[in-house]
Amino acid sequence: MKKIPTIIIKLHSFLNNLQPFWFIVVMTFLSLILIIPFIPIILLLEFCFGAMKGPNLKLTLEDIILGVVIIPPIETFLGQWLVIKSLRRIKKLRDQDFFIGFVSALVFGLWHTYSVAYIFFGFLVGVFLAYSFILYEHKKKSPFWTVTAIHSFRNFISIILSTFLDF
Repeated sequence: MKKIPTIIIKLHSFLNNLQPFWFIVVMTFLSLILIIPFIPIILLLEFCFGAMKGPNLKLTLEDIILGVVIIPPIETFLGQWLVIKSLRRIKKLRDQDFFIGFVSALVFGLWHTYSVAYIFFGFLVGVFLAYSFILYEHKKKSPFWTVTAIHSFRNFISIILSTFLDF
């Protein structure tokens, strides 16, 4: 069990040293791949509370504009920027990155109320987005636009997958 923190520290160091473009690419794919271990929990939530519904965006110009251009900056503002900046104003929480990231991810998940399973899924994605925001906030490099880019790229890939895999 002792290796898990070492792995997390090495991953954090790797991500912290990436150039912004590569950070966006890597975090987008990590946010897609690292959801896989949680599929049994998502399936259990679907079994208990019903199918995981989602926004059902398809590869149309309207859905691409909505899902890739319009929604990501709005959700980044509400789910990361507003939550994280507000919690940073509370003196006792200012340096509590883990707690702040958790609250941000929770808000992001609760924003996606399509189903109970999708709220959990949204929380998992929110963890990646909150981590990215906090990391780039510490680096003093445009956390808002970095997270918006990750979110947009992720949504674009999701639109492609949902169109061609019909889910």
